[in-house]
Amino acid sequence: MPNSVVYKPSPIRAALCMLINPGMLVKKGMEQMSWPFSLLISGAAFALFFLQTGLDLMRAGEVGLMKVIFFSLVGFLYGSLIVAFIALVAFFVTKAFGNKHTLEWTIAAFGLSYSSTLVFAFIGLMFSIFFQWNTAVAFGVSGVLWALAPMIATVKEMTGGRVWVSLVVATVCGGILLFGWAILGNSL
Repeated sequence: MPNSVVYKPSPIRAALCMLINPGMLVKKGMEQMSWPFSLLISGAAFALFFLQTGLDLMRAGEVGLMKVIFFSLVGFLYGSLIVAFIALVAFFVTKAFGNKHTLEWTIAAFGLSYSSTLVFAFIGLMFSIFFQWNTAVAFGVSGVLWALAPMIATVKEMTGGRVWVSLVVATVCGGILLFGWAILGNSL
């Protein structure tokens, strides 16, 4: 009888694994992940990123404290809702390429892809608070870009290892995120 080991990471360990080895997590450990927890990761990441933006603008005298808090709330909603929407798009597009994963799996994987963004945003926030640096661009944007590698690993798993399809779908998903961010930024 074959002895198979099932990888069952805790939610925090899964988030850290998505930073270091996203391919292994999406192949072996996503079934146990909660999609609401994963969206909390992406929501928190964008909340901290938008908080940094607000602090940078407050330091420049362009906004007050209430606007900074508002930015954080908008960031949380953006990171939760738009990431869920992007996962939905990827789910339906990859069905044409044999995706056998559930929508819940897809949302959980996409949400956890932003674990690196959360780490970058937290570190950037510390630099912003303690050193009074403007950190939104350096740390926030870098964190969002670091999320692309786990996203590619996720889409690659969803397409049965089709690298070019994965790159195209992940690029479109990343483009939706950045385009939405630009629209949101211009409207605030």
